[in-house]
Amino acid sequence: MTCPTCNHQNLPDAKFCAECGGALKAGCVSCGATLTPNARFCHECGTPVAGAAPRSKPAEPSSARKVVSILFADLVGSTALHERLDPESTRRFMETYYDVARKAVESHGGKVTQFLGDGVLAMFGIPQVAEDDAIRAVRAGVAMQEGFKALADKQRDAIGETGLRVAINTGEVVEKSGTDIIGDPVNVAARLQDRGGNGDVVIGEATQRLVSEQVTLELLGKFDLKGRAQAVEAYKVISLEPPKNTALAPFVGREKELARITAVYDQAVDASSTRMGVLLGSAGLGKSRLIGEFSRRSSVTASVIPAHCDAAKGATFAPLADAFRKHLALDADASTDELKAAVETVLSKDDDQKRITTGIVGLLNGLPASPEETFFVIRRFLAALTTTQPVVLIIDDLQWAEPLLFDLVEHLVQWGNELPLFILIGARPELREIRSAFGKSGGFVTDVLTLQGLDGSASMKLAAGVIGTDELPATVAAKVLATSEGNPLFISELIRMLVVEGALIEEDGEWRAGENLASVEMPPTIHALLASRIERLEPIDRAILERASVIGRQFSRNAITALLPNDPTEIDARLEALQRAELIERGTGWYIGDPVLRFHHVLIRDAAYRRLLKGTRAELHAKLADWIESQVGDAQEHDETIGRHLEDAHRLLGELGPLDEAGEKLGERAATRLASAGRRALEADDVPLAAGLLGRALERLKPDDPDRADLCIDWCE
Repeated sequence: MTCPTCNHQNLPDAKFCAECGGALKAGCVSCGATLTPNARFCHECGTPVAGAAPRSKPAEPSSARKVVSILFADLVGSTALHERLDPESTRRFMETYYDVARKAVESHGGKVTQFLGDGVLAMFGIPQVAEDDAIRAVRAGVAMQEGFKALADKQRDAIGETGLRVAINTGEVVEKSGTDIIGDPVNVAARLQDRGGNGDVVIGEATQRLVSEQVTLELLGKFDLKGRAQAVEAYKVISLEPPKNTALAPFVGREKELARITAVYDQAVDASSTRMGVLLGSAGLGKSRLIGEFSRRSSVTASVIPAHCDAAKGATFAPLADAFRKHLALDADASTDELKAAVETVLSKDDDQKRITTGIVGLLNGLPASPEETFFVIRRFLAALTTTQPVVLIIDDLQWAEPLLFDLVEHLVQWGNELPLFILIGARPELREIRSAFGKSGGFVTDVLTLQGLDGSASMKLAAGVIGTDELPATVAAKVLATSEGNPLFISELIRMLVVEGALIEEDGEWRAGENLASVEMPPTIHALLASRIERLEPIDRAILERASVIGRQFSRNAITALLPNDPTEIDARLEALQRAELIERGTGWYIGDPVLRFHHVLIRDAAYRRLLKGTRAELHAKLADWIESQVGDAQEHDETIGRHLEDAHRLLGELGPLDEAGEKLGERAATRLASAGRRALEADDVPLAAGLLGRALERLKPDDPDRADLCIDWCE
């Protein structure tokens, strides 16, 4: 804290200057803005208050494989438009059209990367992937059509029947730098818009899988697109409302957690004093589902106000402003007089009605007052609501909030001694890093509840409930349990994907496993969720996870250090942080002589691995094999591990193009190691293992390699 008289730097909680004795006023050391008593950051410029942890910087973009959503828009009838209008009039119309497109994209968190004559190309997921890229792209497409329709209606006499087609496609691309991407999904998006009509938003199959439960769609059919060998399935967006048959997954296995949340709520009501509960859990563990169930049950006796922080950030107080609007049943286009009337109804008995009304109306209009005033009016507005019944204020995904919103929550708890107010926070484990006081019970937090995966019984009950049956086939149940590890979202999405892929088939009212059960990969919804979480990490944390993914589900600190030549002390600190974020955890046993670490979930490992370019994967696999050899020498028990990494390096390089001499050498080394492990398995009469290892060794050798003859004999045996 800086003294306004002599500019001496004082301790954050000092009341008087240690140099001149003058009274201190909390002010930002960079811009001088007045700070709230508990502020960690300046609300104007973001500078940390002395003694506070620095604000985490967003991860820098890097060259990687990413799943992005591409939006392509193109005018219909533009040739006639250019013929009919004066060139200057055409230019003015096109500039307005571009503005409409850009606003629609940017308002939903996307980025326009190119204007291609009459076309617009936009990306969602560049430079940073988010789990909701696909649905934001769809909403942007609908907003673009609505904006263009208003423009076309206004200029109908001049432009005639000019229309707009929009297409969205999702898929894996390689990001070279910034918005420069390469991949088939871009071409498909451009071709898909030809299948729509004027005013349509057409989406590809991959996008459909990601948004089908959030918007209403209509199947257009399967189409052969120019230049593509495989046909593409296309859908048209009917509305942004969820399909009528969408139902919540069964609520199972969370009664104990629900009871703990309810107990904190009961304390707030019984003591007529503000209480706060924090619910922590990794992506997909069911925080929002549990919060929704508590909200449904508590709404009988309380006013429930749910707010949600957006990954795309936005205005600091926007989550609460949106929540208050919905609670007051106000439309997005409500006039200031309508806002004022609604707020005054709540504040009819408050002595500061005019002041609070002005502040809340400004908040709802996106023009909040100073932080101190905003804190005051929000607290008094909630106090007014509690005069009729208790209030439950829910803020989900708080890890995405701006620092000042954290300060507001603390303020509400500390100054709500006479209010029957329960504040329920939902967040991911990284909240402990962002604001440690919110991650532990005591102080202003009454209880912190950390969600774990469901047990086997609850997992199977949930899985069966997704498709409305009582029991799953044994092979399907085993795959779901092994892959999901009790994560409710993963269970639900995996079951739905098994049905879509024909790996779970209903016949005569009975469900059975399909032949392709073993080959079904991670559902796109799960990949988007985990990929976005990894994308938001600091570059060093992301690099550690990516290298750990090359090693496997289990790895060690020394193996990471061998692949990432950073300061080992820095790596130790980041490994601890990744454990607190529940991305990795300590395992049991040893990896090449070191204590084992493991991914918190196998699908986190898969998502991190898929980010890496194939060339980078090959390089890291080869480097890891060399490191293991340097650690274990000729110890034969490591032949299979070393052979697997050499095999992966050789295979990946082969997928990228013709192999050079160094690439061929990797294959020969892989074959030697795998063959050695296979022959030992054969000596031990482990025939299935031997057959697999010897067969893999054969695949690594060229057709004319002289070592193939002996290998074939052993493999045939």
